[in-house]
Amino acid sequence: MDEILMEFNKSDTSDFSDFYEDRKIFFDKEVTPSFVQDTIMWLMRWECEDLGVAIEERQPITIFLNSNGGSVQAGLTLIDFIQCMETPINMVVLSKAFSMTAWLLLAIPVERRYMFKNSTILFHDGYFSLEGKSSWVKDHIKLNDVMDAVCEKLVLENKKITKRLYNKKIETEWFMLKDEAKKLGVVGNIIGEDISLQEIL
Repeated sequence: MDEILMEFNKSDTSDFSDFYEDRKIFFDKEVTPSFVQDTIMWLMRWECEDLGVAIEERQPITIFLNSNGGSVQAGLTLIDFIQCMETPINMVVLSKAFSMTAWLLLAIPVERRYMFKNSTILFHDGYFSLEGKSSWVKDHIKLNDVMDAVCEKLVLENKKITKRLYNKKIETEWFMLKDEAKKLGVVGNIIGEDISLQEIL
């Protein structure tokens, strides 16, 4: 365990070291395998630190989202990891949670999802391009269909979004502002209306 934590301590935290020590992560880059790995390293560190500590006594982790999205496969890896954790996680949408970052928001219970009054969330079906052998392209399309189904399940588990509404909206640029996001259960609290900023810092 000590060797694992020593490796985490070597991670480059740039100018945000104080935030990391307070269990705060700024998720403000493209969702890539590398960025997801860095995020998981910190989540793993804190989960390891909390082993043996009662869940209600653990210091929550807060992830501030401000990203255009990125790799679905990398994002789903992060979602899987988060959903296996026991330490509570809060997520706060700063300016935007677009594309894969919007699905990341759904990895935690709705009461722990926050956004500001002028933040924006975007769901869409994304896009990708392929070239190569026909069989190779078909295999990648099959994989993409599987990941699309996983993303759809994450949205529909909110209960307030029906499959009919999802199918209608997902092929568009489905931008959500605060009222729609809260009504549909994508977030649970609007900062400055339902809860103060100081309560989640």
